[in-house]
Amino acid sequence: MVLANPRADLPVCPLSPSISPHFSTFALAPEYLLPQNHAAVFKPIRTPSREPKQDTEDTFLARTLSTPSTITRWQSFYVPRSSPGRVAPSIHFSEAGRPCGELHILLTLASGMNGKDGIAHGGLVSVLFDELITALANFHREELTSGYTATLKVDYKAPVTTPGSYLLRAWLDERSGGRKAWVKGDIVGVDKDDELIVLAKGEGLVLDVRKSAKL
Repeated sequence: MVLANPRADLPVCPLSPSISPHFSTFALAPEYLLPQNHAAVFKPIRTPSREPKQDTEDTFLARTLSTPSTITRWQSFYVPRSSPGRVAPSIHFSEAGRPCGELHILLTLASGMNGKDGIAHGGLVSVLFDELITALANFHREELTSGYTATLKVDYKAPVTTPGSYLLRAWLDERSGGRKAWVKGDIVGVDKDDELIVLAKGEGLVLDVRKSAKL
């Protein structure tokens, strides 16, 4: 069942000491790094899929794509629905008044996942959207269920160049309800004038499945 409010066990945790220095030069990051914003505006949270497990779960993101040549930094934030629509000139929310809050991710891509020279492979962009939409959906599902991607659509607007840092954002679409979480998101960077530019847009359907059920 899709929940209107995030689950009580939202994995809030302090920023790692390495995060602020790493993203300090990324034009979209400053408001996320301010400690005074962490209580109510940008809540730093763990990213379970980036944490190695004892079995093979999450090995793709936690091991294969967690190396100096792949995704070198990843910091997630939950943005409550009560947050303002715009915090600073350099920060644009996807749209003011989203009903259920948003998931925002700061990450840095190295050049070991390229297709064209200096450009991240399109398949990697799809992987990022898959993780983005399911992670957001997981915050709004019942505890005894798991989220599985049923459909995923990606619109590529501009190249995602590497190496580089980016902001990913996701939010529940108004169609969500019952076992279906419709999620939209985007990947944004900055141009040569440090202005925000949308590089890709994605949307997908995440199904809520009881953990004892078989697919």
